[in-house]
Amino acid sequence: MSQTKAQLIQTVKQGTVSFGDADSSHSVNLKAPATVAADRTWTLPAVDPTANQILKADASTPTTLTWATDAGGAALTNGGTVGQPSAVGTTAFTDFSDVSFTTATIEARGALIYNDTATGNPSVAVLDFGANKSSTAGTFSILFPTPTATGAIIRIA
Repeated sequence: MSQTKAQLIQTVKQGTVSFGDADSSHSVNLKAPATVAADRTWTLPAVDPTANQILKADASTPTTLTWATDAGGAALTNGGTVGQPSAVGTTAFTDFSDVSFTTATIEARGALIYNDTATGNPSVAVLDFGANKSSTAGTFSILFPTPTATGAIIRIA
C-alpha cells in the first residue's frame, strides 16, 4: 500500500476511515453522509468512560462529546406503585401512581409499565405519549388519569 500518512487519515469523495483490529482481519469504519452543509468536527472526551456510559453531545457546545450515564431502562425506574383493583359493574380497573424524574434530561415517546417481581415477561402495559415529550435538566413527569371504568389506563371488561 503506497499511501502517505495524510492519505491514511483523510479520505475524499465520501471515503471511509478504517481502524483495523490487531491482525487486520476486521475493522471499524467511519463514513461521512452523502452531503453535509458544512465541515463537521467533534471533540472526543479526554478520559475513559465508566461502565454503561455513552457518548453525548455537550449541552452548551454540541460539538464537544462527553461521557454520560445511559438514562434508559433501569436507570429511570421510579418505583411507581399500582393501586388496588376496583370495579364498576362488569369492568375492573386499576390505578398507577404518578411518577416524576427530577433534574432529568429526557426525550421519550412512551413508557413501559412492568412488574419488577414477575418471572418471565414482566411487561404489564406500554404507554404511547402520542408524540415525543422532553425535559432538559428539569422534571419529567408521567401523570396518570383518575381511574374510572371508562378512563383508567388498564381496564378489563
